[in-house]
Amino acid sequence: MDLICSFFMCVNILTFILLGNKGLQLLQASSEGIFFFFQPLVGALLGWLLLHEQLGIGFIFGASLILASVMLVLKAEA
Repeated sequence: MDLICSFFMCVNILTFILLGNKGLQLLQASSEGIFFFFQPLVGALLGWLLLHEQLGIGFIFGASLILASVMLVLKAEA
């Protein structure tokens, strides 16, 4: 099970790096840097989808804080 978790962690990091590099091509660095905070959400969602992990109220609260903070920063930049 540890090997599977390590594999999915590496897939999550690799996906984030590839999408981050593509984002740098399309956006300014200051705008793209905001999306760095989505990595824990993507990792948790992959764990839920692929490993059938339980997502509790703490995840929902944390995810809402991350989404709200990103929305505030994007609104301030516009």
